[in-house]
Amino acid sequence: MAAVKVAPLAVVLILVASLVFSGVAQSTSPGAQLLGCGQAITSSVTLHNDIGPCAGDGLDVSANNVNINCAGHTITGTGTQSSFGILVAGATNVHVNNCHIIGFYFDVGVVSSARVSLLNSVADSATGYGIWVFSSTESHFINNTVRDSSSGFLIQSSSNNLVQNNTSVGNPYNGFTVVYTGSPYQNQGNKFVGNLAEGNAGYGFCDLGQGNPCNYPPPPVVGFANTYQDNVCIGNNLGGSYPANLCSP
Repeated sequence: MAAVKVAPLAVVLILVASLVFSGVAQSTSPGAQLLGCGQAITSSVTLHNDIGPCAGDGLDVSANNVNINCAGHTITGTGTQSSFGILVAGATNVHVNNCHIIGFYFDVGVVSSARVSLLNSVADSATGYGIWVFSSTESHFINNTVRDSSSGFLIQSSSNNLVQNNTSVGNPYNGFTVVYTGSPYQNQGNKFVGNLAEGNAGYGFCDLGQGNPCNYPPPPVVGFANTYQDNVCIGNNLGGSYPANLCSP
């Protein structure tokens, strides 16, 4: 099996600890003002400007019941390791819509959160992961695109999420990866419906719970059921999916 490029998982695990115990930036209420790099969002907001280039984070959200409408504006990073374009950490009922995030380590991160939605957005040219979901539940990722990032979607130790009608294209690793770390192990009840994985250097879809070609530790944990329906894979270098039949053809 050919080696493929992947962002270091060690960086992800270090970030998990720092996010859980340190939180995000000090909160301010943006109101109707123009937003800048590192802004902590505590109330609903519609962007009126592009943001960046940002050496650190773009927008950080740790408050509940927040809506972010980027209104098509762009949030741009400089590829700094551990930076986030949009980070939702420790929050519930957060909705992000119509954003274009470019060039962070994580373009979008959803960490230890519940009932988050990311809709109609583009994660572009991330140096690590386009969309990273860690230890989060009951969230929806619908009609988004991840492209030209080191890795596409990474669903890690998360359960009961919906990933629907997304496109992951041209990434040097897998289009969609499901991986388990920590204890107790999670990642069950996730639904992947109507997604497209095209032209990725790894697999279109790779579910570590059903085998271990994903190049992630620890060894495979079998028996956690995720659902795959009507997904399509085109021109991925290692094949459509592992195991087979997570996508067609």
